[in-house]
Amino acid sequence: MNQEDNTDTFETEDNPNEDNPNELFKKNNANSNDVKIRTIGETGSPFGASKYGKRLDYSQPQWNDVIFAILFIAHLIVMFIALIVAWSAKSTSVRTADSGFVIILACALIGAVFGMIWMQILQRYSGYIIKMMLWINLVLLVVGMILNFVIGQVFGGIAFLILLIIFGLYMYAVWGRIPFATVLLGIATTIIQSYSGTILLALGILCVQILWILWWSATTAAYMSQSNSSGGIIFLLLISFYWTLEVLKNISHTTTCGVAATWYFTTSPSFPTKPALKRACTYSFGSICFGSLLVAFVQTLRALVRVARGANNNNIFLCAIDCLITCFDGMIQYFNTYAYAQVAIYGRAYIESAKATWDLLCSKGIDALINDDLTGFALLCGSFIGGIVCAIVAVLMAHNNSSVQSYTTAFGVIGFTIGFFLCMTILHVVRSAIVTLFVCYAEDPNALKVNHEQECNKFEQARAQAYPNYNVRS
Repeated sequence: MNQEDNTDTFETEDNPNEDNPNELFKKNNANSNDVKIRTIGETGSPFGASKYGKRLDYSQPQWNDVIFAILFIAHLIVMFIALIVAWSAKSTSVRTADSGFVIILACALIGAVFGMIWMQILQRYSGYIIKMMLWINLVLLVVGMILNFVIGQVFGGIAFLILLIIFGLYMYAVWGRIPFATVLLGIATTIIQSYSGTILLALGILCVQILWILWWSATTAAYMSQSNSSGGIIFLLLISFYWTLEVLKNISHTTTCGVAATWYFTTSPSFPTKPALKRACTYSFGSICFGSLLVAFVQTLRALVRVARGANNNNIFLCAIDCLITCFDGMIQYFNTYAYAQVAIYGRAYIESAKATWDLLCSKGIDALINDDLTGFALLCGSFIGGIVCAIVAVLMAHNNSSVQSYTTAFGVIGFTIGFFLCMTILHVVRSAIVTLFVCYAEDPNALKVNHEQECNKFEQARAQAYPNYNVRS
Protein backbone atom coordinates (compact mmCIF):
# COMPACT_ATOMS: atom_id res chain seq x y z
CA MET A 1 0.00 0.00 0.00
CA ASN A 2 1.25 3.46 -0.90
CA GLN A 3 2.38 5.92 1.72
CA GLU A 4 -0.76 7.91 0.99
CA ASP A 5 -2.67 5.31 2.98
CA ASN A 6 -0.54 5.56 6.09
CA THR A 7 -1.84 8.75 7.68
CA ASP A 8 -4.49 8.44 10.34
CA THR A 9 -6.77 11.40 9.69
CA PHE A 10 -7.84 13.76 6.95
CA GLU A 11 -6.62 16.73 8.96
CA THR A 12 -3.30 18.03 7.62
CA GLU A 13 -3.24 21.31 9.50
CA ASP A 14 -1.52 19.79 12.52
CA ASN A 15 1.20 18.01 10.58
CA PRO A 16 4.37 20.11 10.75
CA ASN A 17 5.92 18.20 7.86
CA GLU A 18 3.22 19.21 5.40
CA ASP A 19 2.91 22.48 3.51
CA ASN A 20 0.55 24.99 5.06
CA PRO A 21 -2.86 23.98 3.68
CA ASN A 22 -4.04 27.53 3.10
CA GLU A 23 -0.93 28.33 1.12
CA LEU A 24 -1.28 25.06 -0.76
CA PHE A 25 -4.79 25.84 -1.91
CA LYS A 26 -3.92 29.44 -2.72
CA LYS A 27 -1.13 28.21 -5.00
CA ASN A 28 -3.36 25.46 -6.27
CA ASN A 29 -6.05 27.78 -7.50
CA ALA A 30 -4.19 31.01 -8.21
CA ASN A 31 -5.25 31.00 -11.87
CA SER A 32 -8.83 29.86 -11.43
CA ASN A 33 -11.18 32.67 -12.42
CA ASP A 34 -14.55 31.02 -12.98
CA VAL A 35 -14.85 28.81 -9.92
CA LYS A 36 -14.08 30.62 -6.71
CA ILE A 37 -11.92 28.48 -4.44
CA ARG A 38 -11.70 29.17 -0.73
CA THR A 39 -9.00 28.00 1.65
CA ILE A 40 -9.22 25.69 4.62
CA GLY A 41 -9.34 28.55 7.04
CA GLU A 42 -12.49 29.82 5.36
CA THR A 43 -14.24 26.52 4.74
CA GLY A 44 -13.00 24.15 7.42
CA SER A 45 -12.45 21.59 4.68
CA PRO A 46 -9.00 20.15 3.84
CA PHE A 47 -10.06 20.02 0.18
CA GLY A 48 -11.22 23.61 -0.30
CA ALA A 49 -14.53 24.63 -1.86
CA SER A 50 -16.04 26.01 -5.04
CA LYS A 51 -19.29 27.69 -6.01
CA TYR A 52 -20.92 24.25 -5.74
CA GLY A 53 -20.08 23.96 -2.04
CA LYS A 54 -17.44 22.36 0.16
CA ARG A 55 -15.59 19.53 -1.46
CA LEU A 56 -15.77 16.12 0.21
CA ASP A 57 -17.29 17.61 3.35
CA TYR A 58 -18.74 14.78 5.42
CA SER A 59 -19.30 16.86 8.58
CA GLN A 60 -22.70 18.32 7.57
CA PRO A 61 -24.45 15.67 5.46
CA GLN A 62 -27.80 16.16 3.77
CA TRP A 63 -30.31 13.47 2.81
CA ASN A 64 -31.18 13.62 -0.90
CA ASP A 65 -33.89 11.96 -3.05
CA VAL A 66 -35.12 9.97 -0.06
CA ILE A 67 -38.32 8.77 -1.76
CA PHE A 68 -36.33 6.68 -4.24
CA ALA A 69 -34.31 5.06 -1.46
CA ILE A 70 -37.58 4.11 0.27
CA LEU A 71 -38.99 2.68 -2.96
CA PHE A 72 -35.87 0.61 -3.54
CA ILE A 73 -35.85 -0.87 -0.04
CA ALA A 74 -39.61 -1.55 -0.27
CA HIS A 75 -39.09 -3.40 -3.55
CA LEU A 76 -36.43 -5.62 -1.96
CA ILE A 77 -38.86 -6.49 0.84
CA VAL A 78 -41.50 -7.40 -1.77
CA MET A 79 -38.99 -9.58 -3.62
CA PHE A 80 -38.11 -11.40 -0.39
CA ILE A 81 -41.77 -12.09 0.33
CA ALA A 82 -42.31 -13.18 -3.29
CA LEU A 83 -39.43 -15.65 -2.99
CA ILE A 84 -40.99 -17.29 0.06
CA VAL A 85 -44.49 -17.41 -1.43
CA ALA A 86 -43.45 -18.59 -4.89
CA TRP A 87 -41.19 -21.39 -3.65
CA SER A 88 -43.94 -22.72 -1.43
CA ALA A 89 -45.84 -23.71 -4.60
CA LYS A 90 -45.75 -27.43 -5.34
CA SER A 91 -45.41 -26.93 -9.08
CA THR A 92 -41.85 -25.65 -8.90
CA SER A 93 -39.24 -27.91 -10.45
CA VAL A 94 -36.57 -27.82 -7.77
CA ARG A 95 -34.19 -30.11 -9.61
CA THR A 96 -34.16 -27.91 -12.73
CA ALA A 97 -33.77 -24.76 -10.66
CA ASP A 98 -30.89 -26.23 -8.65
CA SER A 99 -29.04 -27.23 -11.83
CA GLY A 100 -29.56 -23.73 -13.18
CA PHE A 101 -28.18 -22.18 -10.00
CA VAL A 102 -24.97 -24.19 -10.31
CA ILE A 103 -24.46 -22.90 -13.85
CA ILE A 104 -25.25 -19.32 -12.87
CA LEU A 105 -22.90 -19.48 -9.87
CA ALA A 106 -20.09 -20.88 -12.04
CA CYS A 107 -20.57 -18.05 -14.57
CA ALA A 108 -20.57 -15.45 -11.80
CA LEU A 109 -17.31 -16.72 -10.31
CA ILE A 110 -15.61 -16.91 -13.71
CA GLY A 111 -16.78 -13.39 -14.55
CA ALA A 112 -15.37 -12.04 -11.29
CA VAL A 113 -11.97 -13.68 -11.77
CA PHE A 114 -11.74 -12.57 -15.39
CA GLY A 115 -12.52 -8.96 -14.42
CA MET A 116 -9.58 -8.93 -11.99
CA ILE A 117 -7.28 -10.47 -14.60
CA TRP A 118 -8.30 -7.91 -17.20
CA MET A 119 -7.50 -5.04 -14.85
CA GLN A 120 -3.93 -6.31 -14.64
CA ILE A 121 -3.78 -6.60 -18.44
CA LEU A 122 -4.99 -3.00 -18.79
CA GLN A 123 -2.06 -1.68 -16.78
CA ARG A 124 0.40 -3.05 -19.34
CA TYR A 125 -1.32 -3.22 -22.70
CA SER A 126 -4.11 -0.62 -22.75
CA GLY A 127 -2.82 1.10 -25.90
CA TYR A 128 -2.68 -2.18 -27.83
CA ILE A 129 -6.16 -3.15 -26.63
CA ILE A 130 -7.68 0.14 -27.81
CA LYS A 131 -6.06 -0.26 -31.24
CA MET A 132 -7.25 -3.86 -31.43
CA MET A 133 -10.83 -2.85 -30.62
CA LEU A 134 -10.79 -0.17 -33.31
CA TRP A 135 -9.55 -2.64 -35.91
CA ILE A 136 -12.08 -5.28 -34.82
CA ASN A 137 -14.93 -2.80 -35.25
CA LEU A 138 -13.66 -1.88 -38.70
CA VAL A 139 -13.32 -5.54 -39.76
CA LEU A 140 -16.83 -6.38 -38.51
CA LEU A 141 -18.27 -3.55 -40.58
CA VAL A 142 -16.41 -4.83 -43.66
CA VAL A 143 -17.70 -8.38 -43.07
CA GLY A 144 -21.24 -7.11 -42.54
CA MET A 145 -21.11 -5.11 -45.78
CA ILE A 146 -19.78 -8.06 -47.81
CA LEU A 147 -22.31 -10.53 -46.39
CA ASN A 148 -25.22 -8.20 -47.15
CA PHE A 149 -24.13 -7.74 -50.76
CA VAL A 150 -23.50 -11.50 -51.17
CA ILE A 151 -26.99 -12.48 -50.01
CA GLY A 152 -28.57 -9.78 -52.15
CA GLN A 153 -29.45 -7.27 -49.40
CA VAL A 154 -28.37 -4.18 -51.32
CA PHE A 155 -29.95 -1.73 -48.88
CA GLY A 156 -28.20 -3.43 -45.93
CA GLY A 157 -24.91 -3.48 -47.82
CA ILE A 158 -25.12 0.25 -48.56
CA ALA A 159 -25.97 0.95 -44.91
CA PHE A 160 -22.90 -1.00 -43.77
CA LEU A 161 -20.79 0.80 -46.38
CA ILE A 162 -21.88 4.18 -45.03
CA LEU A 163 -21.13 3.06 -41.46
CA LEU A 164 -17.76 1.73 -42.63
CA ILE A 165 -16.80 5.08 -44.16
CA ILE A 166 -17.93 7.00 -41.06
CA PHE A 167 -16.06 4.67 -38.68
CA GLY A 168 -12.98 4.73 -40.91
CA LEU A 169 -12.91 8.53 -40.73
CA TYR A 170 -13.46 8.38 -36.96
CA MET A 171 -10.64 5.87 -36.58
CA TYR A 172 -8.31 8.10 -38.60
CA ALA A 173 -9.25 11.14 -36.50
CA VAL A 174 -8.74 9.52 -33.08
CA TRP A 175 -5.71 7.32 -33.80
CA GLY A 176 -3.30 10.00 -32.59
CA ARG A 177 -5.26 10.30 -29.33
CA ILE A 178 -4.63 6.75 -28.19
CA PRO A 179 -1.53 7.79 -26.14
CA PHE A 180 -3.73 10.24 -24.22
CA ALA A 181 -6.18 7.44 -23.39
CA THR A 182 -3.25 5.28 -22.29
CA VAL A 183 -2.09 8.01 -19.88
CA LEU A 184 -5.62 8.36 -18.49
CA LEU A 185 -5.78 4.63 -17.84
CA GLY A 186 -2.33 4.77 -16.23
CA ILE A 187 -3.31 7.56 -13.81
CA ALA A 188 -6.62 5.84 -13.02
CA THR A 189 -4.91 2.55 -12.21
CA THR A 190 -2.40 4.45 -10.05
CA ILE A 191 -5.30 5.84 -8.00
CA ILE A 192 -6.93 2.43 -7.70
CA GLN A 193 -3.65 0.83 -6.64
CA SER A 194 -3.08 3.55 -4.04
CA TYR A 195 -6.46 2.87 -2.46
CA SER A 196 -7.06 -0.85 -2.64
CA GLY A 197 -10.29 -0.34 -0.73
CA THR A 198 -11.95 0.52 -4.06
CA ILE A 199 -11.03 -2.91 -5.43
CA LEU A 200 -12.20 -4.63 -2.26
CA LEU A 201 -15.46 -2.70 -2.53
CA ALA A 202 -15.87 -3.79 -6.16
CA LEU A 203 -15.33 -7.40 -5.10
CA GLY A 204 -17.84 -6.95 -2.28
CA ILE A 205 -20.34 -5.49 -4.75
CA LEU A 206 -19.67 -8.50 -6.98
CA CYS A 207 -20.54 -10.88 -4.15
CA VAL A 208 -23.77 -9.00 -3.45
CA GLN A 209 -24.59 -8.99 -7.17
CA ILE A 210 -24.07 -12.74 -7.32
CA LEU A 211 -26.39 -13.22 -4.35
CA TRP A 212 -28.94 -10.92 -5.97
CA ILE A 213 -28.80 -12.84 -9.27
CA LEU A 214 -29.40 -16.10 -7.41
CA TRP A 215 -32.19 -14.52 -5.36
CA TRP A 216 -33.85 -13.02 -8.43
CA SER A 217 -33.40 -16.23 -10.44
CA ALA A 218 -35.02 -18.29 -7.69
CA THR A 219 -37.99 -15.94 -7.48
CA THR A 220 -38.40 -15.71 -11.25
CA ALA A 221 -38.00 -19.47 -11.81
CA ALA A 222 -40.63 -20.19 -9.22
CA TYR A 223 -43.03 -17.63 -10.69
CA MET A 224 -42.49 -18.71 -14.31
CA SER A 225 -43.25 -22.32 -13.38
CA GLN A 226 -46.82 -21.27 -12.66
CA SER A 227 -49.33 -21.56 -15.49
CA ASN A 228 -50.97 -18.18 -14.86
CA SER A 229 -47.88 -15.94 -15.07
CA SER A 230 -48.59 -12.31 -15.99
CA GLY A 231 -46.70 -10.18 -18.49
CA GLY A 232 -46.97 -7.21 -16.15
CA ILE A 233 -45.30 -9.13 -13.32
CA ILE A 234 -42.52 -10.25 -15.67
CA PHE A 235 -41.98 -6.58 -16.64
CA LEU A 236 -41.67 -5.61 -12.97
CA LEU A 237 -39.31 -8.54 -12.33
CA LEU A 238 -37.05 -7.32 -15.13
CA ILE A 239 -37.05 -3.78 -13.72
CA SER A 240 -36.20 -5.23 -10.32
CA PHE A 241 -33.31 -7.20 -11.81
CA TYR A 242 -31.73 -4.28 -13.67
CA TRP A 243 -32.49 -1.72 -10.95
CA THR A 244 -30.71 -3.64 -8.22
CA LEU A 245 -27.70 -4.40 -10.40
CA GLU A 246 -27.46 -0.71 -11.36
CA VAL A 247 -27.79 0.48 -7.75
CA LEU A 248 -25.01 -1.85 -6.62
CA LYS A 249 -22.77 -0.82 -9.51
CA ASN A 250 -23.37 2.88 -8.87
CA ILE A 251 -22.61 2.55 -5.15
CA SER A 252 -19.17 1.37 -6.19
CA HIS A 253 -18.92 4.10 -8.86
CA THR A 254 -19.91 6.95 -6.52
CA THR A 255 -17.56 5.72 -3.81
CA THR A 256 -14.65 5.47 -6.23
CA CYS A 257 -15.40 8.98 -7.52
CA GLY A 258 -15.14 10.25 -3.95
CA VAL A 259 -11.84 8.44 -3.46
CA ALA A 260 -10.40 9.70 -6.76
CA ALA A 261 -11.46 13.28 -5.96
CA THR A 262 -9.75 12.98 -2.58
CA TRP A 263 -6.55 11.90 -4.36
CA TYR A 264 -6.87 14.79 -6.83
CA PHE A 265 -7.40 17.61 -4.34
CA THR A 266 -4.76 16.73 -1.75
CA THR A 267 -1.32 15.17 -1.55
CA SER A 268 -1.82 12.90 1.45
CA PRO A 269 -5.39 11.73 2.00
CA SER A 270 -5.94 9.00 4.56
CA PHE A 271 -8.30 6.06 4.04
CA PRO A 272 -10.84 7.97 1.90
CA THR A 273 -12.84 4.88 0.93
CA LYS A 274 -14.76 4.55 4.20
CA PRO A 275 -16.32 8.07 4.34
CA ALA A 276 -17.03 8.00 0.60
CA LEU A 277 -18.79 4.63 0.95
CA LYS A 278 -20.76 5.85 3.97
CA ARG A 279 -22.13 8.82 2.01
CA ALA A 280 -23.01 6.61 -0.98
CA CYS A 281 -24.90 4.13 1.20
CA THR A 282 -26.74 6.68 3.32
CA TYR A 283 -27.17 10.36 2.45
CA SER A 284 -26.68 9.95 -1.33
CA PHE A 285 -28.33 6.53 -1.59
CA GLY A 286 -31.61 8.04 -2.79
CA SER A 287 -29.82 9.86 -5.60
CA ILE A 288 -28.15 6.62 -6.66
CA CYS A 289 -31.52 4.82 -6.67
CA PHE A 290 -33.08 7.65 -8.69
CA GLY A 291 -30.60 7.54 -11.55
CA SER A 292 -30.42 3.74 -11.50
CA LEU A 293 -34.20 3.43 -11.85
CA LEU A 294 -34.12 5.47 -15.06
CA VAL A 295 -31.50 3.14 -16.52
CA ALA A 296 -33.36 0.02 -15.33
CA PHE A 297 -36.59 1.11 -17.01
CA VAL A 298 -34.85 1.69 -20.36
CA GLN A 299 -32.90 -1.60 -20.13
CA THR A 300 -36.12 -3.48 -19.41
CA LEU A 301 -37.74 -1.99 -22.50
CA ARG A 302 -34.70 -2.96 -24.55
CA ALA A 303 -34.81 -6.55 -23.25
CA LEU A 304 -38.50 -6.89 -24.12
CA VAL A 305 -37.97 -5.43 -27.60
CA ARG A 306 -35.14 -7.89 -28.26
CA VAL A 307 -37.33 -10.79 -27.20
CA ALA A 308 -39.99 -9.51 -29.60
CA ARG A 309 -37.37 -9.24 -32.36
CA GLY A 310 -36.44 -12.87 -31.92
CA ALA A 311 -40.08 -13.94 -32.05
CA ASN A 312 -40.76 -11.91 -35.21
CA ASN A 313 -37.68 -12.81 -37.28
CA ASN A 314 -35.94 -9.49 -36.64
CA ASN A 315 -38.75 -7.30 -37.92
CA ILE A 316 -37.22 -4.07 -39.30
CA PHE A 317 -39.56 -1.90 -37.23
CA LEU A 318 -38.53 -3.66 -34.02
CA CYS A 319 -34.87 -3.40 -35.05
CA ALA A 320 -35.27 0.36 -35.42
CA ILE A 321 -36.93 0.63 -32.00
CA ASP A 322 -34.16 -1.48 -30.47
CA CYS A 323 -31.56 0.84 -31.99
CA LEU A 324 -33.29 3.94 -30.60
CA ILE A 325 -33.68 2.45 -27.12
CA THR A 326 -30.03 1.36 -27.12
CA CYS A 327 -28.94 4.91 -28.00
CA PHE A 328 -31.19 6.35 -25.30
CA ASP A 329 -29.79 3.87 -22.78
CA GLY A 330 -26.26 4.99 -23.66
CA MET A 331 -27.22 8.64 -23.18
CA ILE A 332 -28.68 8.03 -19.72
CA GLN A 333 -25.67 5.93 -18.69
CA TYR A 334 -23.37 8.74 -19.85
CA PHE A 335 -25.48 11.30 -17.99
CA ASN A 336 -25.47 9.26 -14.78
CA THR A 337 -21.75 8.58 -14.82
CA TYR A 338 -20.81 12.25 -14.55
CA ALA A 339 -23.73 13.19 -12.31
CA TYR A 340 -22.59 10.71 -9.66
CA ALA A 341 -19.12 12.28 -9.65
CA GLN A 342 -20.73 15.53 -8.49
CA VAL A 343 -22.84 13.59 -5.98
CA ALA A 344 -19.65 12.06 -4.56
CA ILE A 345 -17.74 15.35 -4.31
CA TYR A 346 -20.46 17.69 -3.04
CA GLY A 347 -23.23 15.39 -1.75
CA ARG A 348 -25.91 17.11 -3.83
CA ALA A 349 -29.21 15.72 -5.15
CA TYR A 350 -29.25 13.80 -8.42
CA ILE A 351 -30.86 16.41 -10.69
CA GLU A 352 -28.79 19.26 -9.21
CA SER A 353 -25.59 17.25 -9.63
CA ALA A 354 -26.37 16.36 -13.22
CA LYS A 355 -27.05 19.98 -14.17
CA ALA A 356 -23.99 21.29 -12.34
CA THR A 357 -21.64 18.73 -13.85
CA TRP A 358 -22.90 19.24 -17.37
CA ASP A 359 -22.65 23.03 -17.09
CA LEU A 360 -19.14 22.75 -15.67
CA LEU A 361 -17.83 20.43 -18.37
CA CYS A 362 -19.36 22.40 -21.25
CA SER A 363 -18.37 25.82 -19.89
CA LYS A 364 -14.77 24.69 -19.50
CA GLY A 365 -14.65 23.13 -22.96
CA ILE A 366 -13.54 19.77 -21.60
CA ASP A 367 -16.50 18.03 -23.23
CA ALA A 368 -14.29 17.77 -26.34
CA LEU A 369 -11.87 15.52 -24.44
CA ILE A 370 -14.71 13.44 -23.03
CA ASN A 371 -16.38 12.91 -26.41
CA ASP A 372 -13.11 11.55 -27.82
CA ASP A 373 -12.33 9.41 -24.77
CA LEU A 374 -11.13 6.02 -26.00
CA THR A 375 -10.67 4.31 -22.64
CA GLY A 376 -14.14 2.81 -22.90
CA PHE A 377 -12.92 0.59 -25.75
CA ALA A 378 -10.43 -1.15 -23.48
CA LEU A 379 -12.96 -1.62 -20.68
CA LEU A 380 -15.71 -2.79 -23.04
CA CYS A 381 -13.33 -5.28 -24.62
CA GLY A 382 -12.67 -6.93 -21.24
CA SER A 383 -16.36 -7.08 -20.38
CA PHE A 384 -17.28 -8.50 -23.78
CA ILE A 385 -14.60 -11.20 -23.65
CA GLY A 386 -15.64 -12.05 -20.08
CA GLY A 387 -19.24 -12.40 -21.28
CA ILE A 388 -18.21 -14.72 -24.11
CA VAL A 389 -16.16 -16.91 -21.77
CA CYS A 390 -19.07 -17.22 -19.34
CA ALA A 391 -21.49 -17.95 -22.20
CA ILE A 392 -19.28 -20.79 -23.45
CA VAL A 393 -19.03 -22.27 -19.95
CA ALA A 394 -22.80 -22.00 -19.44
CA VAL A 395 -23.55 -23.70 -22.77
CA LEU A 396 -21.14 -26.56 -22.06
CA MET A 397 -22.52 -27.13 -18.56
CA ALA A 398 -26.15 -26.98 -19.70
CA HIS A 399 -25.53 -29.26 -22.70
CA ASN A 400 -24.04 -31.93 -20.43
CA ASN A 401 -26.85 -31.74 -17.84
CA SER A 402 -29.98 -33.63 -18.88
CA SER A 403 -32.29 -31.70 -16.55
CA VAL A 404 -31.54 -28.35 -18.24
CA GLN A 405 -30.32 -29.49 -21.66
CA SER A 406 -33.41 -28.08 -23.39
CA TYR A 407 -32.51 -24.63 -22.04
CA THR A 408 -28.94 -24.61 -23.38
CA THR A 409 -29.41 -21.51 -25.55
CA ALA A 410 -31.14 -19.62 -22.74
CA PHE A 411 -28.30 -20.43 -20.34
CA GLY A 412 -25.81 -19.23 -22.96
CA VAL A 413 -27.55 -15.84 -23.07
CA ILE A 414 -27.77 -15.72 -19.26
CA GLY A 415 -24.10 -16.66 -18.96
CA PHE A 416 -23.04 -13.87 -21.32
CA THR A 417 -25.19 -11.33 -19.46
CA ILE A 418 -23.79 -12.36 -16.07
CA GLY A 419 -20.17 -12.39 -17.27
CA PHE A 420 -20.53 -9.02 -19.00
CA PHE A 421 -22.18 -7.33 -16.00
CA LEU A 422 -19.77 -8.71 -13.41
CA CYS A 423 -16.64 -7.90 -15.44
CA MET A 424 -17.96 -4.40 -16.04
CA THR A 425 -18.54 -3.97 -12.30
CA ILE A 426 -14.85 -4.48 -11.56
CA LEU A 427 -13.56 -2.57 -14.58
CA HIS A 428 -15.97 0.27 -13.81
CA VAL A 429 -13.68 1.18 -10.90
CA VAL A 430 -11.07 2.32 -13.43
CA ARG A 431 -13.72 4.16 -15.43
CA SER A 432 -14.93 5.93 -12.28
CA ALA A 433 -11.46 7.26 -11.60
CA ILE A 434 -11.18 8.56 -15.19
CA VAL A 435 -14.57 10.29 -14.95
CA THR A 436 -13.49 11.98 -11.72
CA LEU A 437 -10.25 13.15 -13.35
CA PHE A 438 -12.26 14.88 -16.07
CA VAL A 439 -14.66 16.53 -13.61
CA CYS A 440 -11.93 17.68 -11.21
CA TYR A 441 -9.68 18.86 -14.04
CA ALA A 442 -12.52 20.91 -15.50
CA GLU A 443 -13.12 22.55 -12.12
CA ASP A 444 -9.51 23.14 -11.10
CA PRO A 445 -6.71 22.01 -13.47
CA ASN A 446 -4.02 23.59 -11.25
CA ALA A 447 -4.73 21.21 -8.36
CA LEU A 448 -3.34 18.26 -10.30
CA LYS A 449 -0.03 20.04 -10.88
CA VAL A 450 0.31 21.14 -7.25
CA ASN A 451 -0.63 17.81 -5.69
CA HIS A 452 0.64 15.29 -8.27
CA GLU A 453 3.22 16.92 -10.49
CA GLN A 454 4.51 13.73 -12.12
CA GLU A 455 1.06 12.57 -13.19
CA CYS A 456 0.19 16.10 -14.29
CA ASN A 457 3.23 16.29 -16.56
CA LYS A 458 2.27 13.03 -18.26
CA PHE A 459 -1.33 14.20 -18.60
CA GLU A 460 -0.40 17.58 -20.08
CA GLN A 461 2.18 16.16 -22.49
CA ALA A 462 -0.23 13.57 -23.82
CA ARG A 463 -3.04 16.13 -24.01
CA ALA A 464 -0.84 18.60 -25.88
CA GLN A 465 0.05 15.93 -28.46
CA ALA A 466 -3.54 14.78 -28.90
CA TYR A 467 -5.16 18.24 -28.71
CA PRO A 468 -2.48 20.83 -29.66
CA ASN A 469 -5.04 23.64 -29.94
CA TYR A 470 -6.96 22.84 -26.77
CA ASN A 471 -6.92 24.80 -23.52
CA VAL A 472 -9.28 24.63 -20.56
CA ARG A 473 -11.48 27.71 -20.71
CA SER A 474 -11.34 29.91 -17.62
